[in-house]
Formats: sequence, C-alpha cells, structure tokens
Amino acid sequence: MGMSDMMKNLGNLKQQMGQLKEKVEQITAEADAGGGMVRAVANGEGRLISLKLDPKLMNEKDREMAEDLIVTAINKAADKARKQAEKEMKSLMGIPGMDKLFR
Repeated sequence: MGMSDMMKNLGNLKQQMGQLKEKVEQITAEADAGGGMVRAVANGEGRLISLKLDPKLMNEKDREMAEDLIVTAINKAADKARKQAEKEMKSLMGIPGMDKLFR
C-alpha cells in the first residue's frame, strides 16, 4: 500500500469517525436510583444531560439548585477526564492530527 492509498484510507477513516461521533451524540439513556427518587439522563458521550431529584428529598429551592450543581460538577469531571485521555492518545499515537479523530 502506497502513501497515497494510506492518506485516502486515513481520509475515509476520519469521515467514518465523524459519522460515528454524530450517531453517538444522538444516543440518550435514562436511569434511576432509590426507587425513582433520583433520575438521570446521559448522552452517548457520557455527559449528564439532566438530573431530577424527587421533591421528597428536600425543599423545592434547594432541590433545583442541587440538581444544577450536580450536573455541572459531573460534566466538569467528565471534561477533565476526556482532555486527559485525549492528551494520552495524542502522545501515544505520535501522528499529527490523529487525536482529532476521536473527538
């Protein structure tokens, strides 16, 4: 396989990875805990989209603020982990631009 073929394959791979990323971004899943007292929705990238706490757990004002703070904290942690993983992949691959295939 020549360099031209390798570059063509790399372009195809990048396009396929982009399509896969779009599909993954559309995935959502919902789960609950405590018999439905806590409900969470996440996307295919592992980001928390929403979190709902049963009103019985705390008063309305505190509950809404807690939901927002929990979502923010979880997504900040997920962002940090993703950035660390991207950095590792980039250093391991050693090929310029390859890290962008996995975003």
